[in-house]
Formats: sequence, C-alpha cells, structure tokens
Amino acid sequence: MKRSALLLVALLFVGCATSGYAPDAWSSPAPDDVTPAPSFLMATEPSEQAPPDSTLPTPVEEQEKSDFPRHGLSVLMRYVTENRAEGGWAIGLDYTYRFEQSWAVGAFGEYLSGDFDVWVTGVMGYWFPLRGLGIGVGPGVEIAEGGNDRFLGRVGIFYEFEEGAFFISPAVFADFLDDGDVALLLGGNIGMLF
Repeated sequence: MKRSALLLVALLFVGCATSGYAPDAWSSPAPDDVTPAPSFLMATEPSEQAPPDSTLPTPVEEQEKSDFPRHGLSVLMRYVTENRAEGGWAIGLDYTYRFEQSWAVGAFGEYLSGDFDVWVTGVMGYWFPLRGLGIGVGPGVEIAEGGNDRFLGRVGIFYEFEEGAFFISPAVFADFLDDGDVALLLGGNIGMLF
C-alpha cells in the first residue's frame, strides 16, 4: 500500500511539473500568469505551446510609441527684470532635443536689450511630467561688454500648446546670477517641432 501511494504521489508531481503548474494548483485551474515549465520538461513540442501574451507590446507598437517630434526650434521673446529695478526685452533662439517623451536637452542664446545690453547663452535640461508641461534647469553665462561676464543658473516652467508641427509656449524663468542678483524672465516661445 505504501508503495502504491508513493508511486501515485510521484506520478502527480511529474504530471504537474510537465504541465507547468505548481502542485498547490491540483484542484483548481491554473491562473493565466503562471510561468510554464522549461521546455525540456514539457511533454509537447515548443510549437504546440500557447501563443505569447498579446498584452505585451510588439516591436511595431514600440516603434509607434517612440514616433514623436524629437527636435524643437523656436524664437523666444521675454520681458526681463533684474531685482525689480532694471527692465528690458530678450529676443533669441532656443533648440531642444527630446531623447525620450518626457526628457529633453537644449541650448539657448538671447540678446537682452534696454538697461542690460548683454548676450546670454546656456544649456538646459527639461523634464515633461505631463504632456505640454515642462520644467527646465541649466547653467549659462551672461556676456557683457568690458569683460563683466557673469555665470548664472536658470530655472523655469512653461507649457507648450501644439498645433500640428507648430507650438506656442508661455514661460516663466528665473536667472540666479553669481553675484547674487536674480533676473525674472516673462514671455514665451513660438516654434516648430520636427
């Protein structure tokens, strides 16, 4: 009697191992998320196995997900005030490259007129937590005549309203200069995505 009971248990275990189901699932149907046993334990040929889970993205779906405009080129125009005393306008160019849907890098160059009469250039890193909403941060330099150059850190937030390949982007940025001054930039960009 002991031998036949041991033989029965061994057959049940081998049957479960070759079917890909755990021993605790003997009395109930197997759930969909059970990993099948390795192919060398399978009683059937690999071609007879169930098709792969259709909820996983196929290479074509992965490619379609990554098809978004990676480049952005825009003209920027902003009103600039520094320590609420000086005022002027900034006009320039901005380029961005999105290496993922929610991450981008870019560079900017702008001329500040009025009380400033300086050039500002720098690089930025952007994060897009929501579609259209962007947060940027990066280093730059303010180049003035006479060698009074100042390093700066730029931080800002903006929102891109897209229409086809074009966008309008209202923005607020702050430049924190190395001498302790803070410049506030209010305005936006008009550009195209490609």
